[in-house]
Amino acid sequence: MFKNISSKQGAASVLVVVMMLVLMVFGLAMVTTTLAQLRLSNNHEAWVVKYYELEIAAQKRIADIDSILYQTETEVVAYMKSGDILNPNYNGPIANHRDYSDGFIIQDSVANQSQYLTDIFPMIYMEQLAINLDGIETLMPGTVVSIDENITGMSDITIKSSVTNKEEDYKKYIAFELKARIPEYSISYNGQIIDGVKAVAVADRYSITNYFELQEPVQYEEDIKFGNPFEKPADTPADTPADN
Repeated sequence: MFKNISSKQGAASVLVVVMMLVLMVFGLAMVTTTLAQLRLSNNHEAWVVKYYELEIAAQKRIADIDSILYQTETEVVAYMKSGDILNPNYNGPIANHRDYSDGFIIQDSVANQSQYLTDIFPMIYMEQLAINLDGIETLMPGTVVSIDENITGMSDITIKSSVTNKEEDYKKYIAFELKARIPEYSISYNGQIIDGVKAVAVADRYSITNYFELQEPVQYEEDIKFGNPFEKPADTPADTPADN
């Protein structure tokens, strides 16, 4: 009778130990899972921060390009409204001044001169923009400017640029492409004063034709290769006599 009671107490002790071990295993698993989720959450948070930093850098790059477009438009408008185009001694930022001035002078009427100024404005703008964009590749690394002549004889100026997180192991990129828009002005001349009105009161100076984000693919340092476990190594002779 005493032996049966002792046996039952021993079994209960073993059961308690087993339950404790099970609880410890489950507790360890829960802690491990929680820590893994915490690390994953922290990594995701860091990734989101880096992404928005990159987005801010891309928007700043676009703003910097837009400031060059605005500067160009301001220069050409001032060149027209100030009457510098009529000044033979002009020595300002506008290139090819002599050609524009000579073209204006040969017009045989005030009406033709007004039309000439309206027609010549886009050409002056695009030529001056090309000059102002010269060297942008150095100021904004990853930027490329392409100038192509379209069917109207005018130049299409396309600007491609990208920003990246250089400090990351696997770089993230934001790349974009934008095309410069020619501001439209209706310019008038009354024989003394040059004036002009922008055809569209509020208009973007550019249009974004492409915008995308990408990340370099993960590259493993070493490829995992599985060999045939039943194949003998190449440097092992097929039949090696046993040592005596």
